[in-house]
Amino acid sequence: MQVDNINISTFKAKQMNVVKEFPSVTNGTEWLEGSLNPNMLPGKTGFKKVKVTILFKGANRQEIQSNGDKLLSLLLSPRILRLDGLTSYFKAVLISKPERLEDSIKRFHRGTFEFNALEYGVEISNSFTNTKSITITNPGNLETPAIIELTPTAGKLTLNITGLTRDPYTGIGKNIVVSKLTANKKIVIDGEEILVLEDGKNKFPDMALYDFPSLLPGENRITLDQDNINVTIKFKPRY
Repeated sequence: MQVDNINISTFKAKQMNVVKEFPSVTNGTEWLEGSLNPNMLPGKTGFKKVKVTILFKGANRQEIQSNGDKLLSLLLSPRILRLDGLTSYFKAVLISKPERLEDSIKRFHRGTFEFNALEYGVEISNSFTNTKSITITNPGNLETPAIIELTPTAGKLTLNITGLTRDPYTGIGKNIVVSKLTANKKIVIDGEEILVLEDGKNKFPDMALYDFPSLLPGENRITLDQDNINVTIKFKPRY
């Protein structure tokens, strides 16, 4: 197990067990009094609860407890977890006081840590040159934010992009419109950090968008109404 690239063996600790629950689900569906039909809405997923049992070893009880306290201190801030036996990453925050079990005062203790976590995979990057039609496959099973990088090879007044934003209730696609494109200046529309930059400077005033870009699970078809643009799309599939 790793916490922000720090192996917990640093604290003479070892991952013993992981229990990963399904994500929480919320839904605003309602059936108003007097109405013949309910208002059925899509559900939304939230955090996954992840419980990790960790074994702490040491020469004596003091060393064991000290190692546990050091790991706990590290986990008080949001961290990226890598869990043994799983390929995913977990952006996680500790949500409760760890449960400490003293199996053997002289040899080892067990502690159970409970997190709220977002599970995601390794970043995927796809690049395209001079094309108006793009197909991206998202291997995750949840909608995931995307980062789109646009580098025009010629100046353009506007660029319309479809397939990266949509109405969350109807699923109808919405356009992203970028204005005042300058040749060889990269524009980054970042759905993770919620930013629009051109050569590192704020580009948002020249944007018209319903939402920031994201990809649905499976195949996503994206179209541009202009060519002569180099496009890179990056995302971390969510599960």
